[in-house]
Amino acid sequence: KSEVAKVFRLVNLDRKLLGHANSDIHELHFHEFLVFMSRLEESYTDRVVSQMEAAANRAAQTPDDVAATLIQKRAKGMAARRAVKEMRLEKELYDLQSKPTNNPTEVKRIIQLQALIRKRKQEHHSKEQKLLKASTAAKERESQGHPDVKGHLLREGSLARAQARLMEVFDTIEEAFVFVDTDGNGQITKVEFQRGFWRLGMRDEGTIKLGMMLAVGGSISALVFLRRFAWHDVKSMEKSLTASQLKRASIMRKVKERLEREKKGFNARSDEELMAKNFGHVMADSGNVLEGGFARQRQASV
Repeated sequence: KSEVAKVFRLVNLDRKLLGHANSDIHELHFHEFLVFMSRLEESYTDRVVSQMEAAANRAAQTPDDVAATLIQKRAKGMAARRAVKEMRLEKELYDLQSKPTNNPTEVKRIIQLQALIRKRKQEHHSKEQKLLKASTAAKERESQGHPDVKGHLLREGSLARAQARLMEVFDTIEEAFVFVDTDGNGQITKVEFQRGFWRLGMRDEGTIKLGMMLAVGGSISALVFLRRFAWHDVKSMEKSLTASQLKRASIMRKVKERLEREKKGFNARSDEELMAKNFGHVMADSGNVLEGGFARQRQASV
């Protein structure tokens, strides 16, 4: 209704500028009526397109994005309420200080307001300092290249057996996660964990207990899975998982071929893959040795 009135006023204004009518006459000629309808159609189309774009943006959001947006809205609301409360306190303090008084109750209230405002300012300053310190530390970690997940080799137990099996079949821990996460939602349920390791040939009772132990809240997140089973460093977990999910079809095909080789009595990896893997380990070990030698040389020179 408001759009119709707005477009009608625009067309009527055009008529007034052309000298065809004044603002008190609300009638249109046929050509002017066509212009009015075309403008109304454009306005309606713009509204429909904007609504469709907003719906598409909402559909493209992940649950984490929706939760983050909700948290940001709540944080903004809390900050706004806090600011209003501080303004009220400062106004009350100003009103009390502006008039001379010897009332002990008002004097006590002034002292309380001064202490409360001072405390709030100190809390705000300390929070800003903490945020600045956290952002600086994050930038330092990013510049130094610290990985999101630190790799480690397990020695014994059900976790070690599961890690060893993953190392035999997969090239990276991200590929193992994509293989076990069958629905691709970024969470591994107990059933998915059990079925994934069953397909890898681990059908013992320890695997079931391991899945129940890791899925404390009903599912296993990508971070928990990588921290438990990663045998190599993962520099950027989100980027590497996204890249592995895009190669999901090739990963599944490669794993299928390796499992079929095992059934025929061969190694899971072909000779070329074993040579490439061993060559990579040798290069990594030699790199560590060279790095250690350079470090000792620098220390000796110092």
